[in-house]
Amino acid sequence: TDRVVELRDTGIRALVAHGDADNAWPQDQQRSDAERLGAVYAVIPRSGHSSHQDNPQDSVSTLTTFWG
Repeated sequence: TDRVVELRDTGIRALVAHGDADNAWPQDQQRSDAERLGAVYAVIPRSGHSSHQDNPQDSVSTLTTFWG
């Protein structure tokens, strides 16, 4: 179920991030969802769907930048 509009309407700041080799969901869809959501969008290099395991350093950097 597409709940992007419902989430956007909460006003909560959001981050959509995925690995550059993530194939769990189409990357174009993730980027589009981020745009529709008004979210920060990031692609984690050298990682797949589990970017926190594949590339923890860049994953942490992305999260801390977003949270900062």
